[in-house]
Amino acid sequence: MSVSVSSTSVEQVVTANGVEPIELLTASNDDFDGVIIDMKNPVDSEIFVSSLRTSISHWRQQVAIPSTPSE
Repeated sequence: MSVSVSSTSVEQVVTANGVEPIELLTASNDDFDGVIIDMKNPVDSEIFVSSLRTSISHWRQQVAIPSTPSE
């Protein structure tokens, strides 16, 4: 998985309260096909959970494997 996310990246997410901007987490690749999240400042746990879920979804879309045509 290749991850390069700027701390200023924001995604619009539909919630029960409408559409809200969610800041994507800054992360880098580790040696085991995972990521290391770079947290510079403390964050409220509810905000962190929203950012983490949105970031994981975003990262999965970045590495989605294109379907191969049937032979």
